[in-house]
Amino acid sequence: MTEIHPGLAKLREPFAPHQIGRKPKGGVQLEFVGHAALTDRLLEVDPHWSWEPFAVGEDGLPKFDQHGGLWMWLTICGVRRLGYGDADGKKGAVAVKEAIGDGLRNGGMRFGAALDLWHKGDLHDMAAESAPSAPASKPAAAKPAAAKPKPDNAEASDLRAQIVARAKDALLSPPAVTKLVAEAGGGDSLQGEKDPVVLRAVLALIPPF
Repeated sequence: MTEIHPGLAKLREPFAPHQIGRKPKGGVQLEFVGHAALTDRLLEVDPHWSWEPFAVGEDGLPKFDQHGGLWMWLTICGVRRLGYGDADGKKGAVAVKEAIGDGLRNGGMRFGAALDLWHKGDLHDMAAESAPSAPASKPAAAKPAAAKPKPDNAEASDLRAQIVARAKDALLSPPAVTKLVAEAGGGDSLQGEKDPVVLRAVLALIPPF
């Protein structure tokens, strides 16, 4: 079994409520961890953490892509992973700072920082929900009861709205989203899917930008 670096394990710990912000997007309130709170956590787990642009321009400065986004390498506890940030429509110097902060949050998520917020639900609870339970002993002739359709609820509705918003940002077509629903073990459409476990899995399959 692969051992996890203590610093990386610390990085996955939940953030305090006062460190979590909210912003409207796609008709829902998305929770996020701000640049300062994330930086504080990074310094706590690795005082020597760093980031560097994936590419630089002829002027030696970080190179932004055709969408105005910034790809970066984030190195924590000796492990390097990619992150991507954009300026969310901002311009000028503010846009540069916004893209860096967004890229750090995106890269940090690859290490598990604030992953529960990206996933809109506790990952360990979700794993418990999706894990098959031990079957009770039954006579050989017994047949399993037919699965009952799950009733819709506010959580499922909120998750579907988040998936639509994230798919729009990622330029995913409706057929592509439907395919992700099927890959996550759901039905044949996003709007008809009512299982929060499946919807959280679909949300995790769409890269946040």
